[in-house]
Amino acid sequence: MFKEIKYGNSTLLPLTSDIVFKAIFTKEENKDLLLSLLTAYLDISAESPEDITIMTTEIEREYPDDKLFRLDLRVLTSNNEHINVEVQVRNEFDIMPRSLHYLARLYSSQIKKGDCRKRPADFGKAITLNFLCYNLIETEEDKDGENYEEKPDTTRSYIRHMTFHDRETKEEFTDLMEMVFVELKRMDHDDPESLRDQWTTFFRLEDETQLEELCQRNAIFDKAVDQMIHISDEDVSRYHKEQRRLAVQDALAREKAIVEEEKKAIAKRMLAKGMSPPDIADITGLSEDAIRELQDTLAD
Repeated sequence: MFKEIKYGNSTLLPLTSDIVFKAIFTKEENKDLLLSLLTAYLDISAESPEDITIMTTEIEREYPDDKLFRLDLRVLTSNNEHINVEVQVRNEFDIMPRSLHYLARLYSSQIKKGDCRKRPADFGKAITLNFLCYNLIETEEDKDGENYEEKPDTTRSYIRHMTFHDRETKEEFTDLMEMVFVELKRMDHDDPESLRDQWTTFFRLEDETQLEELCQRNAIFDKAVDQMIHISDEDVSRYHKEQRRLAVQDALAREKAIVEEEKKAIAKRMLAKGMSPPDIADITGLSEDAIRELQDTLAD
C-alpha cells in the first residue's frame, strides 16, 4: 500500500516495511522514537526512554513441542507492561487469532517454570499493538469493487481497542489484556496537534512536502527521517527483494482468484443443465460444499 518517497537526495522506504520498522525501533539509541510511538497509541505508564526495555522477540515454549514464536517487536515497561508491536502489510486473514495467541503468550510468559505462587495482582498488563495496511473488518462500502480501500469509513475511529467485557452489561472484566489495531488505510483526516495522527501520517507518507510539515510540527520525526536515510544498503536490498517476492505472490493470488471465478461460472452453467454437484466437483475441482452454495444462489 505505502510506497517509498523522495526526500532531498535520498529515497525513504516506507515505515510499514518490516525491514525498516525493525531497523529503527529495535535499536537502543532509538528508544525515544519507540516511546513516542507507543505513547501515541497506548495508555501506558512509561514517561522516558529509561522506562522501556527492548526484549528478545522470541517467546519461550511452555511445553517442549510448542511452536517457537518470534515477534516483530517486544517491549517491557518499568511498570511491568508487556507489549508486542506488529506491522502487517498484506491481509492474510489471520491477524485476529494470531494477535489473540500472541496476547495470551505474552500474559502467560510471566509465569516461569516452578513458579506456582504467582497471584493475579502480580501479573503485568499484556498488550498487542497491530499496525495494519488494510481494514480489519470490511464494511459494505469496502466490498464495493476493486477500489474499495480508497473509501474510508468516517463513522468511527481508525483505532480499534479490544478488551474483555461482560456481553450483557458491557462492564469491563479486566484491563490486563488488550489488543489494539491501527487501520492505517481508514484514516481520512488528521489533527496536526495529535501525536497519534502525526505518527499515522508518518506511516502513510505520500510526498516530501507532507514529511517536511510533519518535521516542522514535531522534531521527533527529524530523527526518524535521519534513521530512515541511514538504513544500510543491505537492508535496502532486502526490502526490494521482499517487494519483488510479494509482487509475485500477489500476481499468483490474482491468477488463482480468476481461475476460481472461471470454475464457478462453469459450475453454474452445469447446474443450470441439471448436472449433480458430485459430477461437477469431479470435473471442476471445486468442493461439493462450494457447488451447493452456488446451487443455493441460483435457487434464490
